[in-house]
Amino acid sequence: QLSVIDNGHGIDEEISGSIFDPFFTTKDAGKGAGLGLPMCQRILHEIGGEISIESDPKVGTHVDVTIPAATAGGE
Repeated sequence: QLSVIDNGHGIDEEISGSIFDPFFTTKDAGKGAGLGLPMCQRILHEIGGEISIESDPKVGTHVDVTIPAATAGGE
């Protein structure tokens, strides 16, 4: 498991439900496609992992990424 925590401005509740939606972005037009988190979530799902994000405005964000352990022989 990998955890990343910051003490930035956090994610507002009004957009937190959309952060894994493809093409959702808070950036200005032409400044980003909004595919980063959906791509991460999909890749992790394909390998049996997961990503979760908890955020409070003006407090920060906590991201947990869980990746399954490899087994001997690649099974």
